[in-house]
Amino acid sequence: MSSQRIITDKHFVHPLFEQLVDMYYYCNMISDPFYDCLSVSFHPVVNPLLECLFLGFKKGTGRGGFSYGTTNSPFMNYRPRVLISTVKDLVVVVCFSGGKDSTALAMRLKEEGKTVCLYFLKGINKSYPDEYKRAEKVASILGLPLYIDEIKLSGKSAFKENPMKNQVVATFALNYCLSRGLGTTIVFGDFTEDTADKAAWDRNWSDTVEMWDAYRTVIQSIIPGFQLLTPFKNYTETLAIVSKNREILENVQGCLAPMRFREHWREQNIKKYHPNFQVPLELLPHRCGNCWKCCVEYIYLVDNGILEYNMAFYVRCLRRLADKLPTEHPYHSGVKTIEELYKVYLPGVSIPDRIKVMTYGQVTS
Repeated sequence: MSSQRIITDKHFVHPLFEQLVDMYYYCNMISDPFYDCLSVSFHPVVNPLLECLFLGFKKGTGRGGFSYGTTNSPFMNYRPRVLISTVKDLVVVVCFSGGKDSTALAMRLKEEGKTVCLYFLKGINKSYPDEYKRAEKVASILGLPLYIDEIKLSGKSAFKENPMKNQVVATFALNYCLSRGLGTTIVFGDFTEDTADKAAWDRNWSDTVEMWDAYRTVIQSIIPGFQLLTPFKNYTETLAIVSKNREILENVQGCLAPMRFREHWREQNIKKYHPNFQVPLELLPHRCGNCWKCCVEYIYLVDNGILEYNMAFYVRCLRRLADKLPTEHPYHSGVKTIEELYKVYLPGVSIPDRIKVMTYGQVTS
């Protein structure tokens, strides 16, 4: 297994933070197929996160699990806890990626009159090296201050969503708050409807409600005044907010395709679905039109009159979402109707009349 390590010159305000960062790279070993069973021991304050990871490891891999012991712990040199006294919360810090979810958070908080600061951690999404540029652009449009932090991962490894990625981002953001006297309230663009039983272990475990509940418990045991907010229920809510501003919509990070493929796929789709007898295909900038997020976004924007209806591409997006169910949403394998497909990808969105006349077989054939 390739070893990885986070390299940073940051001095964390508490040793617990160092351990959370250590857990990030240690989790790479947890999901390695050559490790059938691990025996590890954590300080009690870190156990909620371990137990949360244990649940995902056991469910997602079907290969044994953890046993709690007193030896072989990577954190045996844990230093005594010291409670961190908090200052009055002055600012809400959004863990910002320049994507639709975190941008919608920033927009809502700003509308509510909150003092908002954006925090971006560079170096954690290796497949999207241009992500920080999108974040800078969107922050500029929003008129909000953006702080860009950076970490580096040593060692070679294929890009893979780490089960603790978001918790490490939150830890770095919290350190930023404390070191600048901004208070201890951070906000993350994850959804309250994302639960452990719907998570894929190596893809989006760090997004889940249970993982955030465990993280909140750990940090509040050190920082009693800590607040972690995840105010949205699902992806539809963020689309509704971001789509109100066309300039922001065009500049947010809204595509899952690697940067090197994105523009090529976009051009190919526009060329293919732009025949003379149809409405020209309009894709927003920086969208590939192939990934499930691009497909969901296109359907939503057409349904709400923001983009014109290109029937061939619209049906193709529905077909792509149906094809993606086994990998993106394997727990919804029993979907048999377009209405059910909408509920998976666009919960709460009304299906337009022109789609109601279609059958699921027409979409998937």
